[in-house]
Order: sequence, then C-alpha cells, then structure tokens
Amino acid sequence: MKVLFVTKFYPPVEGGIERYSHALCTAVRERGIEVEVVAAAQGTRASCTEEIDGVKVYRLGLLATVRRAPVTPGLPSLLREIVPQFDIVHHNFPNPWAEICHLATSRGAKSLVTYHSDIYRQKMLLNLYRPWIHKFLEANSAIIATSPNYIDSSPFLTRYRDRCHSIPLPVIVAPLGDEAATAEIRARYGNFALFVGRLVYYKGLQFLIEAIGALDEVQLVVSGQGPMENKFRGLARRLGLEDRVHFLGMIDDDQLKHFYAASSCLVLPSIFRSEAFGMVLGEAMAYGTPVISTELGTGTSYINEHGVTGFVVPPADSDALADKIALICGDEMLRAELGANACKRVEGEFDQKRMIDKTLALYEDLVAR
Repeated sequence: MKVLFVTKFYPPVEGGIERYSHALCTAVRERGIEVEVVAAAQGTRASCTEEIDGVKVYRLGLLATVRRAPVTPGLPSLLREIVPQFDIVHHNFPNPWAEICHLATSRGAKSLVTYHSDIYRQKMLLNLYRPWIHKFLEANSAIIATSPNYIDSSPFLTRYRDRCHSIPLPVIVAPLGDEAATAEIRARYGNFALFVGRLVYYKGLQFLIEAIGALDEVQLVVSGQGPMENKFRGLARRLGLEDRVHFLGMIDDDQLKHFYAASSCLVLPSIFRSEAFGMVLGEAMAYGTPVISTELGTGTSYINEHGVTGFVVPPADSDALADKIALICGDEMLRAELGANACKRVEGEFDQKRMIDKTLALYEDLVAR
C-alpha cells in the first residue's frame, strides 16, 4: 500500500497538526507501508524534496499564506503527476488551497481526510468557501474526526455522519526523568495553575488572568507566545498581578514536562471552537495533573471528563474558572484523585498505537472497496 499525505506544513515546523502528521506518517512507515508527504516550504518560494525520519517530503515553494493557510503554486502539477502512483490520498482539513487542487486534479483518487477544525472566525471567507467544503467532503470516502463530540457539533460533519470515524489524536509524552527539576519548579512557583498555548484570541487567557486576580495564593505560569502577548501582560499589570502571573515564553519540551508535573492544574480557558482538540490537556493529564477546560462542543470535553479528570466550565466565565482552580488547589486529596484518573484516561484512550491501528484499518478498508 502507498499513501500520499497532504498537509499544510510538516516538521520541523511546530504545531499540533504537524505533530500529528509526523507521528502518523513515521509510524505508518515503520509498519511497512510506503508513505510520502506533500507540504508547504515555510517562508520560501523554493521547492525541494527531503527525507524526514525515513519519510519522503515534497516541500513546495510558498507564494503566500491566507489566514495561515499556505498557497503553493506547484501543488496542482505535482498532484497530477504523482497521485496515480498512490493507493490512498490522505488530506488534512482545513487546507483550502490543497482541497481546491484535489477537486481540480485528483477527484477520482481514493481519498480520506482528517477533519481537524471547523472554519470559525473568517465568516466572509467561509461564506465564499462553504460550497467547496461540501464538494471536498463529498469527494472523500472517509472522514476522520478527532472526537465524537466534533461529529455531533460540527455544522459540516453532521451532514456526513455516515462516513465519519472518530479517531482521537495521540498524546505522546516523554518520561519525566529527573524529579529534582519538578521539585525545583514547585518550590519556585508554589501552588500554581499552568497555561500552555499560543497567545491568540480564541485561547481566552484574559478570563484566566481575571480568575487568578480573584484568588489570593495561586500563581499562574504562562507558556507561549503570540500576537496578543502585550495585551495579556497589560491586563495582568492593570490587575496588579505582575508578581503572580509569570509569562515565560515558549518553554521547551524538556522543561515543559516538569511544569506539567509540578502544576496544581492545567487550565485551557478557550472561548471559540477553534480549540478543536486541546492536546495540552492530554499532555498534562499524562503526568497526573488535573485539568480545567471550557465547554465548546469540541474534543476538549472528550479528553477532559467533568468531575473525573478535572472540571469543564462555561467559556468566558472568569468566576467559574476561579471557583474550580480554588477547589483543586485547595484540596490535595481531590487533586490526587483527579490526577490519577487523568493519567489512566490518557493511557487507555489516547495512546499512539490505538490511533495508528484505527487509521491503518481505515486505509485497508478503503483500498478493499
């Protein structure tokens, strides 16, 4: 079997979809299936071909990005040339240019798509693109959704429920190792909540900062960068929280695992459906840390079971966030119980082997049709 995997970008570019793409393609290759990747060459107009962990990657010259979606002029001709060589084409939505190119050049190919997120904020573009989304989804024999919640709540996936398959993203974490590093972080910040993510509009960090302002002893550690960093820093200053809200930039993975383990809870206060899965929830849970998330009708409430692995609160509600942070930070026995449940849930539901097995079974089913 030969699989062509089409995505926006591919590692070493960082991002949740990029991590998923690398994990899937590398594992599929290790199972003896030939897989090649088509992605944009970030920040350059030059195309090249290289090998990443044994996987051939076509990096196409980038003309522009529109709302973080790459436009690569070389994609139509490349698809015409190589798609007939593959048994399956695996797309990743949303990726508008690649989807239009697929409809123009490869519509007869056997294909499936991983549906990562609805297009939410760009309403004008969505109105223009909506008919093409339906054409593209109709052209795929199977749709992978990252949670059953998303199938039930997406205005697009509900229409194609009969071809949807729920295959959660894998939570891949490194062993904790040096516990002294965890203890040092805990000693430095004390009883603290952790936020991990890009500093952008849909993450809702302003409500978490306001929640910390309503608490007396709890610190907040923020790992991430983004266009709204100055706004969030300004809010912390206005609330007099400079000494309790710590912006640490992007914490590298070797250190981040110790922050996960040292924190009293991880909080993901997102306010829009752009937060489709919330991988950081699973990463924190894997280290036995309770989590607090918001009800968006997406995968966040599939990963985090309310009252079992943490708590789910309404979005844009700083009082509700403060209430649950105080509950977890103030009750050591509850924190331990939720953390143990969280670790078990990740081990049972979000391991990489389970994701690979289900995806390969879907590949085999499509090829056999």
